[in-house]
Formats: sequence, structure tokens, C-alpha cells
Amino acid sequence: MPAMDRPQTNAMRCVLAEGKAVTAFQVHMPPMGKARPRVTRTGHAFMPEPYRKWKKEFGRLAKLALKSETLPLFPKGVRIRVDTVFFTKTGNCQSDTDNAHASVLDALQDAGIIVNDRDVKAGSFDIASSPMGDDYIHISIQPRPDRL
Repeated sequence: MPAMDRPQTNAMRCVLAEGKAVTAFQVHMPPMGKARPRVTRTGHAFMPEPYRKWKKEFGRLAKLALKSETLPLFPKGVRIRVDTVFFTKTGNCQSDTDNAHASVLDALQDAGIIVNDRDVKAGSFDIASSPMGDDYIHISIQPRPDRL
């Protein structure tokens, strides 16, 4: 089944013992590394078309998964943590995993799920073989305490 036709898992929100909410959801599409801007002969910078399309589709699917949530999840300036796990058929990613994590942060910002990826002060990323046999990305977002 193509990624965009797959039914989306609704977001799960739970509250940690400290009273902080964690929102977790999945987007059923393969990871893509953050692209580098291209520059035209006239000096105009732009992002490659495949990357722009990937971010737009990721944002659309993420919003579907978060349909019952108020967006953005946290107001501007709230320090947040974003964790991603990339599940792929092979357990590998064509791109560096840190670049794939950066593209997720860009897409979350473009979709209005987070206000600014500068507010992401912590997080982790990992890659694993997909137990479902298809590519998907598991994302969890939570506020980060001011002091650790």
C-alpha cells in the first residue's frame, strides 16, 4: 500500500509523573536526509524539489495523525525535546540519520506542529528494522525541563 494511502495512527498523549505531556505519533513514509540548498546562476538559493515535496507530504501526514491536537503543540519559546525512530525495511537509511532527523524538524516547523526548530533543545534519533515491513517514522515531542 502506498504511504499516502495508509491509514494514520492517531497521536497518543500521555502525562509523565512530572506533569509534562508527551505526544507520540507515526508518519508512514521513508526518511529523507536534509537537502542542501542549490544556487542558480543569478544567486537565487532554493531547496531541491524532491526535498520540498517530502517535507510537504510529511507535514500533511503528521497533521492527520495529530488531528485532535491543538497546533502548535507548545507555545513559542518553550524548550522541547523531539525523538525520532526511523523504521525501514532494511534497518538502514540512505542518508545520515542526523540529516534525516533535521529534515523531520524542518517539516514539523513548516507544518506548524512546532513553532521554531530552534526551540528543540534535546532529542535523539535511531534507526531500526521495521516490524511492519514498511517504512515509517515514529516521533515523540515533549517539553524539556529548564534544568536537567
